[in-house]
Amino acid sequence: MGRKRPWNETVLKIDDTNITIKPNVTKNSIIQFPNAPFDTTVEDINQTNITIRHNPIPNTTISVPGMFGQMVQMKISFNETSMIMDQNPEVAGKTLIFNVTLVSIDK
Repeated sequence: MGRKRPWNETVLKIDDTNITIKPNVTKNSIIQFPNAPFDTTVEDINQTNITIRHNPIPNTTISVPGMFGQMVQMKISFNETSMIMDQNPEVAGKTLIFNVTLVSIDK
């Protein structure tokens, strides 16, 4: 099963190898991706592409599936041009100190 899109689609044609669909979304539509804390604006749409812009929100932290099925915290923030998704907010920008034990030296 494919990924669920945040808009409906109309099936235009079905043949032996392809299903042709048309997204039911228009320029300037505001859409909501499942579980996203921000909404998204459709900037442009043509025959082959949909251009979207995720709308900025204040810095927030959400839970997302991580490796091996456990949930991890992801910090989401925005700047003038990008959305930043940081899955390591607990150590980002901090000094880490490790105790290291030398086991052997090979020549």
